Amino acid sequence: MTEAAQQQRPALDDARLAAGAEALFGLLHIQAHVVRAIDQTLDRAHATGLSGYELLSRLARMHPDGASVRYLAEQVVVSPSRVSRLADEFVNRGWLERAVSPHDGRLTLVRLTDGGHTTLAEMEASLGAALQTHLLDKLDRRQLDSLTGVARSLGAPHC
Repeated sequence: MTEAAQQQRPALDDARLAAGAEALFGLLHIQAHVVRAIDQTLDRAHATGLSGYELLSRLARMHPDGASVRYLAEQVVVSPSRVSRLADEFVNRGWLERAVSPHDGRLTLVRLTDGGHTTLAEMEASLGAALQTHLLDKLDRRQLDSLTGVARSLGAPHC
């Protein structure tokens, strides 16, 4: 950072630094004790975690023809390479199938199979129970809305 940019930036006072650190540690706690617990619940029940659920869930809300892996990668939280690996794994499991785009024969799409729809419904039941235990039973509606607002403010997509 240039000296001019540093001079324009307001100094971080001790109270703001402490508040920021506490907020960051709070996020780390949520990741370690809430997100990880929900991810493990899905993994034990369905041999895929939140990333797999997110991929299937987002795909289910898209056009029935499916979507390219590249487009899916723009819609989810995980990296494009992770999306590609999950798509390959889910094709092998029979949850997704590959198809040629009806609009551009050069483009390959992935879409949910009937088995994928069934698996997604089962995963939603598992996710609902895990959310209830690890999040919903502990926060009221105002707190949930605040958490979503924080995520939006920090740039989380699709909140």
